[in-house]
Amino acid sequence: PAPRPAAGGVSVQGVRFGDHGNKIRLVLDTSGAAPFRYDIDNNEKLLVIELPGVGWNGGPQARSVQDTPLVSGYAAGPDGQGGTRLVFQMTAPGQVLWARAI
Repeated sequence: PAPRPAAGGVSVQGVRFGDHGNKIRLVLDTSGAAPFRYDIDNNEKLLVIELPGVGWNGGPQARSVQDTPLVSGYAAGPDGQGGTRLVFQMTAPGQVLWARAI
């Protein structure tokens, strides 16, 4: 089933990328304050972002990405606990230099 806004009504509205040469900016547009945690698996070249209690309202649940050379696509799905899990397929190993909710 497709994720929907959680009981608190917070949901992801969209995903954006910014290409800054040797760095990529990933922005999750949300309808309100959204808790998150992330993990990188460089062996599988995956970035996984967990959004507990946050629904998905960001369009198609799977999408190929052409905005940045580092990410080839992503998929959004329910995390099994009322939140959303986003899985980004990277084209090369990477690292998170800065993560912040604003």
